[in-house]
Amino acid sequence: MRQAIWAIFLHKLSTDEYPQHGFCPIGKDSWCGFKKAEASGKSYKHKNSLPVAVVEAMRPIFRDLSHPDLLKNVCMEKHKT
Repeated sequence: MRQAIWAIFLHKLSTDEYPQHGFCPIGKDSWCGFKKAEASGKSYKHKNSLPVAVVEAMRPIFRDLSHPDLLKNVCMEKHKT
């Protein structure tokens, strides 16, 4: 889950010149258009990237969301239901 959170963060930072898809799931069934295109041998044009300053302002939020203690609690709640 931690990797998925950071995949979202980096995904919004990605541009054609500087793709950031290292944490995105690979393959044709990926939710990531870049990885989907890569698996199909097609080209991909990034759109809707956020400015670096905006993404960096969000970094502390993503750091908190991906904190192991928080994720442990989330995973524990999931197993209780």
